[in-house]
Amino acid sequence: LEDMEAMYAFKLRLCADPHPHDWTLCPYAHEGEVARRRNPAYHSANPCSEYERTGACRRGTRCPFAHGVWERGLHPQRYRTLLCSRANRCTRPLCFFAHSE
Repeated sequence: LEDMEAMYAFKLRLCADPHPHDWTLCPYAHEGEVARRRNPAYHSANPCSEYERTGACRRGTRCPFAHGVWERGLHPQRYRTLLCSRANRCTRPLCFFAHSE
């Protein structure tokens, strides 16, 4: 997954494939999936305090803050701005952190 695709496309649109498949390998969002996120152009990387406290936000898609780790981690303001603590040992399929300086 390229950096631009990760930040600006990954898990933003719903998957059109009606057949059962591994959602962790699919770049599209699925109903009820925790990795589903909103377009980062419409919110900051700063966390929504209401969402952090309760897991929901009354403002919904109009909220100017990030909802959850996927919206924060893949936001262009944050994505790969810090070094990965696992460095060369990182096995995450998609890591939000940089692996070199």
